[in-house]
Amino acid sequence: MNNNIKVSVVIPVYNSEKYLSKCIKSIINQSLDFKNNIEILLINDGSIDDSERICLKYKDIYPENINYISQKNQGVSVARNNGIKNARGKYIMLLDSDDYISEKAIEELYDFFEKNYDEIDIITYPIKFLNKNIIEDDKRYQAYTKGTNIYDINKYYNLNQSTINIIFKNKKDTPLFDENMSLSEDQKFCTELIMKKEKIGFVETSYYYYRRENQGASSLINNPYYCFEDIMSYNESLIKKFKKDNKIPKYIQSLIIQTIKWRIGSDMLFPYYLEGEEYKKAIKRIKNIINYLDTKVILSIENMNLYHKIYLLEFSGRKIEYEYKDKKLLITCENNLVEELDKIKGIINRLKVKNDKLYFIGTIYNPIFKYKEPEVYLEMIDEKNTKKKIKLDSYISNESYFKSKIKTTTAYSFETNIDYKNIKSFKVYIKIDDNKMDINFNPNRYVSNNFIAKYKIVLYSKKDNQFKLRHKTIINLLKNKIRNFINSLKKNPKSVIYRILYYFYNPKKIWLYTDRGDAIDNAYFQFKHDILKDDNIKRYYISRFNNDQINNLFNEKEKKYMVKQNSLKHKLLFMHSDKILTSFSDLQVYCPFNKSIKIYNDLLKYDLIYLQHGILYAHLIRMYSKHFKQIDK
Repeated sequence: MNNNIKVSVVIPVYNSEKYLSKCIKSIINQSLDFKNNIEILLINDGSIDDSERICLKYKDIYPENINYISQKNQGVSVARNNGIKNARGKYIMLLDSDDYISEKAIEELYDFFEKNYDEIDIITYPIKFLNKNIIEDDKRYQAYTKGTNIYDINKYYNLNQSTINIIFKNKKDTPLFDENMSLSEDQKFCTELIMKKEKIGFVETSYYYYRRENQGASSLINNPYYCFEDIMSYNESLIKKFKKDNKIPKYIQSLIIQTIKWRIGSDMLFPYYLEGEEYKKAIKRIKNIINYLDTKVILSIENMNLYHKIYLLEFSGRKIEYEYKDKKLLITCENNLVEELDKIKGIINRLKVKNDKLYFIGTIYNPIFKYKEPEVYLEMIDEKNTKKKIKLDSYISNESYFKSKIKTTTAYSFETNIDYKNIKSFKVYIKIDDNKMDINFNPNRYVSNNFIAKYKIVLYSKKDNQFKLRHKTIINLLKNKIRNFINSLKKNPKSVIYRILYYFYNPKKIWLYTDRGDAIDNAYFQFKHDILKDDNIKRYYISRFNNDQINNLFNEKEKKYMVKQNSLKHKLLFMHSDKILTSFSDLQVYCPFNKSIKIYNDLLKYDLIYLQHGILYAHLIRMYSKHFKQIDK
């Protein structure tokens, strides 16, 4: 250690020519004087691009402050360890060569460490995610509710420090990275530093800018086929190291839950490549780890979906119990309240007029449905205030794959066609053990809960969980349009322009044909076939083709009906289209509004025709299921 150097910044470098200069400059240009206080250790891990030249350029400019070390390619952990061993500063920071830090970060982190030196061994600071030109906050840091401060992990056990946006003391007993680990090595390093004093510092005004671009390779190595043994061994080692009286600290429990959490959502938990006894042994290992996790701790994880928590509890063999008390459904596990409901949660999957009837697909979900099948009823009130009740058939729904690629809960769906002309209102409710419960519906991204149908205005009221059907009087029509206009303005002011243009541009009988990108696919051939028909339907092919491609692929008549994807004309045609024929069912392929489609749902009336490529032996419910996609034919 050289006491003249306050902070050493260790930067492993591997083929980083595109971003390396920005990374290095973010250290040189710190508010804390670089020449007198900071050193950079650039560890070139066998780069084969222009990274070495860039490193040496800065080394030549700042020979006293930049230490350049070259090693054969051995991986990021070896590179970081090489940097830590050669660091001269009182404190060490880690930075990846395609990332950078905020201008005052080192000064702020150094000052906080100096004030609290005896209390902590490690400080973290917030990550800002970079994705091209978009900067997003990492929501994990909302757990630091006291802002800049010292956090006792026995109280704040859900902090989950697993990344290298840290600064730590440069001491003889400073740990090194485990060079045999390909995953979780960052978490292990941070955990060893945190558990020494069971505290971590946090400085909320400093930022680590982390690039999320090109994540494909990392998602591949996270597949259990490549890392199941590593993940199991690491979490088993955490339990072994920190277990006391057959219990492990809540902070360690939380780390393990966070690892499992995202693997449930992405179906990256189970080693499906194993078979028979080997697979059973693997499942037993997972359960053994989960059995060390307290029910209370699992339920306390704020950034984990409740139904995934329940799935985890049930998977480990813990029993979910329920009772109906004081008009509320109480769900518990080992005497811990899991959920208290006065209404069952539901999803409106489809709500549109077909053949003069209101076609409704709905889904209800709740963990108790695994043990008790609900009875679903439709209750209608006509214009004469006569009430009619119908029991609906229901079935286990694909929505059981709730926010996950694995079945995480039990959901039931129902479908009904309502002759709505003479109906004033209707609602759907359930019965469980003769206890009646209303359903609180939320529309999915494709559904409007306030739109003008052929005979009436359809409005869903969350206040009383009823679908109300209003007559199309001038006043009601104005109310509907004003309500939707205001909602659009709140969600996206730009959408108001499209809504206004919608009423001035009113073409009839529009069919759109869409393929993905500039692919020549099923919609192209369907368009070439259909454009020859003389049936008063205006057909348009939506594409990203350049002029040369258009000249090669389309004749002069067809060219008149070419529309550039996501253009203004595409958006206006889309809002008025009767049919959309697409070779891909993903929204971003055929919809020019994509994520903001909800704002325009009350205007849309199209049927989606999916031009299927073939029959696949695969479980692709999120690609084909009517609960997740809006395919009509």
